[in-house]
Amino acid sequence: FATQQAEILVSALVKILEANMDIVYKDMVTKMQQEITLQQIMSQIANVKKDMIILEKSEFSALRAENEDEVIKVRTDTKLDFNLEKSRVKEL
Repeated sequence: FATQQAEILVSALVKILEANMDIVYKDMVTKMQQEITLQQIMSQIANVKKDMIILEKSEFSALRAENEDEVIKVRTDTKLDFNLEKSRVKEL
């Protein structure tokens, strides 16, 4: 290569290298930015945990109420059956 060609080639390579380094640096974060992001994520995870506990408790309460309704229904049916059977026995 002639001196002028070599200088142009090196200049082009330097520009390409600088452009690539700019792209790499854009994707990099500082330790402080990483720590802030980590804290935000941990906070969101904590919120999800709280929501899950609340949902679990409310679902448990709903199941409990449903079971109580079923127990009352079974008791009522049993009393009715018992009274019907008692009446049948008295008739006999």
